[in-house]
Amino acid sequence: MMIRREKWIPFLVVVLALLFCVPLGSHVRYRKPVIAVVASASGNLGQPLVNALNQYGADARLVDNDKGSVCDYDALVIPGGEDVDPSFYGQANTSSRNLNPKEDRLQMEAVRTFVQAKKPVLGICRGSQIINVALGGTLRQQIDGHMKVLRKVDIWKSSTFRSVLGPDYNGMHYHHQCVDKLADGLIGTQVDDVDGCLEGFQHRSLPVYGFQWHPEMTDSSRRAVFRFFVHIC
Repeated sequence: MMIRREKWIPFLVVVLALLFCVPLGSHVRYRKPVIAVVASASGNLGQPLVNALNQYGADARLVDNDKGSVCDYDALVIPGGEDVDPSFYGQANTSSRNLNPKEDRLQMEAVRTFVQAKKPVLGICRGSQIINVALGGTLRQQIDGHMKVLRKVDIWKSSTFRSVLGPDYNGMHYHHQCVDKLADGLIGTQVDDVDGCLEGFQHRSLPVYGFQWHPEMTDSSRRAVFRFFVHIC
């Protein structure tokens, strides 16, 4: 019995497409997520983050603030650095230092671009502050007792990272400022065990995360946080 040509043509097209797209004997390869690490020009914290992300399966790249666009990357990471210019969150300068408003502006534009595209964003220390300010939040310009010290952080049930870090963690702190008012859409997820300083947040519905402390500075938190972040990218 003859099969009408118009019935088998679509089937043939599918078969040929599969043959050309996936050669016989080949395997589908996992593509590493390409992550832009947009570091501060004055800081040296970018490369350790690149190394940590690559260790757990990413293709992380250190991106110069002044060169090109980060729009083509799969995810964005902003590490620590100097203070954010308080003029960006409507305050006079009372305790902020080593300001670089041009750098602040470029990093905040990158954050907004990735948030609008619903791509993963991770901010650490200054990076978390940049995220908050970029989305409309404010900062406390001076807090004491958080510089070069391990402090216990309580991780709330609302935190995506509680499953990999547990209900609390002794994290390395290296900051004299922190988030004050959270931007719309962000929720607090981690607080200092002693003074209640906000130490972490995430977006209500998007893969956007901020750590005021430094998970890259201790082995177990580096493994937990960066492995998880690479996985969601």
